Amino acid sequence: MSPGTHAQQAFRTEPRNLTVRMGATAVLKCEVLRASGIVQWAKDGFLLGPQRSLPGFPRYSMIGRRGQYNLRIEDAQLDDDAFFECQAGQSERSEAIVSNPAFLTVQIPPSKLYFTTDVTAPWVAGKKYMVECVAPDAKPGADITLYKGESLSSATSFTTSGSKDKLLNTHAEVTVTALRSDNGRELTCQANNEAVFQPVVTTVTMNVYYPPEPPYIIGLDRDVVKAGSLLVLECVSHGGNPLGTLQWTKEGEVLSTTWGEQVVGQKSRNILRLKITPADNQAELSCESANIVSLSPQSITHKITIILFYFLYKMFTSATMKQIWITAVSMKITAKEEVFYRGQQMELQCLSGSSNPKSDISWKVGLLRFGVAEAPKKAEFGGVSVLSRLHLNLTSQHHNQKVICQAYSPVLEEGTSTFYQLNVLYPPEFSSEQATEVQVVEDDVATIPLMVSANPEVVSCIWLRRKQMLVKGEDIRHHWSDDHSLEIRNVTRKDGGLYTIKCENGEGVNETTVKLDVYYAPTVKAEKDPVYVNQGGRADLICVADANPIIPEMFSWKWLGEEEVEMGEETNENKSSLLTIHNVTRAHAGFYQCTASNGIALPGSVEMKLLVQFTPELRKGPQWRKVASRGDGTATAELVCQAEGIPPVEFTWEKKGMLIDLANPRYEERTARDGSFHTSTLRVVNVSATLDYAVFSCTARNSLGEDKLDIQLVSTTHPDPPSSFSLVSVTHDSVTLEWIPGFNGGLQQRYRIRYIWDQSVSFMYVDVVPPDTTTFTVTGLQSQTTYSFSVNALNSIGESGYADDGAVLTITTEAPSGLSTHLTVAFTVVFGVLLVLNSLGCFFGRKWKNRRDKTSTHDYLFHLRMGKCSSLSCLCSVPISLAQDSKEITLSNDVIVSSAPPHCSVFLFLFVCPVSSPFAHHLSLYLAPHSSLKTVTSTLHSYLLSHWLASCPSSLSLPFCLFPFVHQPNHQVLLLSLSGFSFLQHLPLPSVFFLH
Repeated sequence: MSPGTHAQQAFRTEPRNLTVRMGATAVLKCEVLRASGIVQWAKDGFLLGPQRSLPGFPRYSMIGRRGQYNLRIEDAQLDDDAFFECQAGQSERSEAIVSNPAFLTVQIPPSKLYFTTDVTAPWVAGKKYMVECVAPDAKPGADITLYKGESLSSATSFTTSGSKDKLLNTHAEVTVTALRSDNGRELTCQANNEAVFQPVVTTVTMNVYYPPEPPYIIGLDRDVVKAGSLLVLECVSHGGNPLGTLQWTKEGEVLSTTWGEQVVGQKSRNILRLKITPADNQAELSCESANIVSLSPQSITHKITIILFYFLYKMFTSATMKQIWITAVSMKITAKEEVFYRGQQMELQCLSGSSNPKSDISWKVGLLRFGVAEAPKKAEFGGVSVLSRLHLNLTSQHHNQKVICQAYSPVLEEGTSTFYQLNVLYPPEFSSEQATEVQVVEDDVATIPLMVSANPEVVSCIWLRRKQMLVKGEDIRHHWSDDHSLEIRNVTRKDGGLYTIKCENGEGVNETTVKLDVYYAPTVKAEKDPVYVNQGGRADLICVADANPIIPEMFSWKWLGEEEVEMGEETNENKSSLLTIHNVTRAHAGFYQCTASNGIALPGSVEMKLLVQFTPELRKGPQWRKVASRGDGTATAELVCQAEGIPPVEFTWEKKGMLIDLANPRYEERTARDGSFHTSTLRVVNVSATLDYAVFSCTARNSLGEDKLDIQLVSTTHPDPPSSFSLVSVTHDSVTLEWIPGFNGGLQQRYRIRYIWDQSVSFMYVDVVPPDTTTFTVTGLQSQTTYSFSVNALNSIGESGYADDGAVLTITTEAPSGLSTHLTVAFTVVFGVLLVLNSLGCFFGRKWKNRRDKTSTHDYLFHLRMGKCSSLSCLCSVPISLAQDSKEITLSNDVIVSSAPPHCSVFLFLFVCPVSSPFAHHLSLYLAPHSSLKTVTSTLHSYLLSHWLASCPSSLSLPFCLFPFVHQPNHQVLLLSLSGFSFLQHLPLPSVFFLH
């Protein structure tokens, strides 16, 4: 790069679009060449910060070696789905650059999979049903397949926007015709997208209702039976879901409605014991089977032909027969009504057929067994029948229940049963499992479920909020499902409260109330800001949070100042937190942060300011007690009085104990305020030594008290000595000192440090640069050597005595850490080169000395050491002429380049020797930050090279060394601008030298 060319930063690698699964780690690459500006990332245009750890983004960090600013995102989430840019900010050497945007796509698997239709409810064989399966909250949309044994190829799917940003809901629909063979078969929905390794699956078992097969009769092998015989007939019906109910009829009269079920064999059985009488001749005996989906009962019928003489024979011989044990041959339940009402007392009668011995009769309603039987009565076949009555106080739970009556013979260990199905009418009732309170996080979807039952089932329900009905379509956020459950999307805290659901059918009206509790993150406010407290008093800082829920330990306090202070006591109560600080000091003044976190989203915080009120305190250092000005009537003096205090401070001025009339045009007061600091400046116009050289008094007061300062207006003079001269730090070759300035005598003052050691023959002097600094480092000292230091002040009139009444600060430097052998050799080589250069300087000095009296300029010889040269052939002398009254000179690149051999490059400036001066008058060298010659005097770096400086980059063959020089105060000031030199890219040096 040619001198002066800017090092424009550029991208070596720009980020590219990237796709990752949720929870994975994403790395967006960015490499910047010649980075000189601040490099940082932007997410959707929001800057993340220049630190590599990226505070505030715990999953984000910048990684890589030098020049690499790769963005690492751990545990990728949906909110990371954005576009990112790598940016390098503008600097003094380069324009800002911004990379092409790179999109990070976070793939998210379906959160769950479910059927929207109630596929668990019974289906009816032969009917068609629409089945919908939904895979919500996926990215990208999911591929859904429905299976009923095999894939349902007729399924159609579509994708819609989800409830969250950039998430998708995928729906799949298919029309399924229920078959008998589908009963018990699994219906499977499977979803897959690029973010899952294995498909998400949900499965339900189909329940298909279908009618039973036609019944058949066992035990009626012949059409002819004998009168008096006992027929034991079994009616069997296979299949059906649910299994079929069976009943026997004879000539249309129901003989038996009692049957048994064999679930394993999938069949129903009804056993009929029929005593044949002559009246049964040619009677039609039928068995019917049906279930709830049968269009009409299926039956089988047989006609009975009886042999009468056998019956008569039995009648003639019955007296001689033994007693026969028989079980109840039939059971029948009767009721006065077919439809009942909730709260009604119902009576059912159960009559068992003839049995011998008496059968035990019991009732079963649900899991309860009870009932009372009356005294048995004689019945046919020599047995007895029993009548049992059941009384029930009906409730809604009795609806559709089967009331079963059972007869059991303990002797024969046999029994039979029959049932009666209840039909109870009742108004809407809410389930005991109906939610009374629903919690939801703000901005999510709230679902208020409804669990209601009624008979008849035709129910109309409405939702009310604050006694006002919610109407469909009035608020697009409100949605109703088929079961009347209420869904509220994008819930806000204003949606919280009580919701009433009112349901009605033909039997009546009922309602219930559900509380919607909306959780939201805290919003914190200060009860009072700022908070004022007197010094030494008690401060109460109170913050109040609007949050839900309010949890224990929700609040925390933080001091935002730099220095540590006692935070005080924290007291939390419900929605507020109190920070109490006892014995308040001025160190407690500043900002405090109250933070509340309840685990919902991000914490909320507020900053409040504590202002400590105290009596005004005036600044009273020596530099504040005197003001100097000429007393010839032409000058203007400014007396400055600065006080710190809260509440605001007011000033009054006195002269010789008398209050100054500010209406007098010779006096003008200006006040300023910066926080707790207040400044009053009294301008005295046309200062007269006779009238104005006096003591002025400044009084600062507020409601808490006052403070007073006497300021003496005097004539300009030499400065007062500094004070509190002390050591800051010491190393093996440097000492850092500090002091407090004294009165400057009314003129700009500067400082000079004087030091000496045991083996020196005279004092060494160092001028402090910049002139107004009060902390300075003296370098180039010898290790393990005791030095005596003093400091005084100078202005254009004269100089002060030495600080602290001429006190001497004795300091011993530390032992060195050790120099390498090759570095010592390098010092020796440089020292030899310096001697040669000194000789050459004096030779040219004598040669040009003759011209000094003939011209009004002084000639200077600049000795430049060229890069990586092994001989003096690279030594170039550049003569420069400087006018007698000139204070500045600029050594341009053109002069350097034209004087340098083509194979050399300037990398080191050694020294400057005035030709007009004897060689014994040595020079001191100062370093300053890069700036223009017009402003360099006020921006000098406080770093003095008065002895020798070693700074040896590994890229150079020789270290940078300066031989110890003795400062002479009568030397002229010389400014040398070396900006743009190639060696400045390698040496840790500024680009402007300030020389005496």
